[in-house]
Amino acid sequence: FFFLMIRRPPRSTQSRSSAASDVYKRQEKMQRVAKELQRIQEYALFKDLMKEVRNMEALITEYQDFLRRRLYQNNLQRYQNIGRKKLDKFYEQYVNEFQQLDKYVIDRKSTMKSIQEEELTKTNERMTKGMDLLKFKPKKELREYQTCLLYTSPSPRDS
Repeated sequence: FFFLMIRRPPRSTQSRSSAASDVYKRQEKMQRVAKELQRIQEYALFKDLMKEVRNMEALITEYQDFLRRRLYQNNLQRYQNIGRKKLDKFYEQYVNEFQQLDKYVIDRKSTMKSIQEEELTKTNERMTKGMDLLKFKPKKELREYQTCLLYTSPSPRDS
């Protein structure tokens, strides 16, 4: 940046057409041109600065995308690990409950088998007692009564 010193005409000069006035006018014109050049230079610097800002924004956006992908991958990996752990835990519970169910079925079968064997034994005992009752011979008075009933009952030939 460069700045021009503005030189004022001497106070003794009253006329505007004097040489000092011409110098003053030239200096004023040069100052306007210098300010305009400065604005142009500032605009060029601003333009370069904005270009760099846009480049930085693009780099920041690219880095943010990279971080998002990395975060997504980390979260995905974390969720997969959590899913695997839950699946393994579920599988362990399933296997454990299935083994308990198998054990229950085996115990229940043995219980039912022993109950059926007891009932079979009781039924056999009752049948044996019933057979013993059938083997029992009636007393003499009952035999006579049976004989009497046989002879007094109507015969199909009687009708």
